[in-house]
Amino acid sequence: MRSNATILILFILVAVNVSNERTSATKVEPEVVVIKPKVYAYVMSSDLDSIVEETENYSRIRRGLKACRYPKNSEDSEIVCKIYPSKVICNQTCMFGYKFKEGRTRIMKCNFDENIWRPTRTFESCQSYVDCNLTLGPGGSMKCFTNYMEHGPVCEVECKRYEDKLPVRKRSYECNEKGNWSPELPFCVSPSSAMYVDPTSDESLSI
Repeated sequence: MRSNATILILFILVAVNVSNERTSATKVEPEVVVIKPKVYAYVMSSDLDSIVEETENYSRIRRGLKACRYPKNSEDSEIVCKIYPSKVICNQTCMFGYKFKEGRTRIMKCNFDENIWRPTRTFESCQSYVDCNLTLGPGGSMKCFTNYMEHGPVCEVECKRYEDKLPVRKRSYECNEKGNWSPELPFCVSPSSAMYVDPTSDESLSI
């Protein structure tokens, strides 16, 4: 009897494992959609007007959703959405130097039967908390790249000889999360402002 009971228990365990494997095999993987902000490049010179260029970033967009529609493009954040049979879940992350009130990332959820996004009804824009703009002075020229997710704007700056200032060869400079540039900026460019808002508070700080 004990032998038969043992065999029966083993049979049940095997049957349960097979059933679980079949269930996991039939699970539908969600479709993943990625919307990324465009990287912009602009050229400025003391002799020429500024020129703005666009660099396309990879975005994979599913069209035709009748409910729980998400943005087709984004200027200031990366949006990664997972589309399930009954709902859509999106992770919206602000690009470098931008944030929501609660931080850089917000999770948005929408059920198809409700067609309402939560926690906010729409995908809100991120707010800038640091100014990385540069003002060009006499003899200067620069080409800057902005809208990165992982780091701040990068500018290639070159200065011609001006009055008693020696020329400065072209070099790359990067703006950090507090609006400081590294390495130190040459004489022909200067930060547009010195305002910085701590991402963890709503207070403005001068740096």
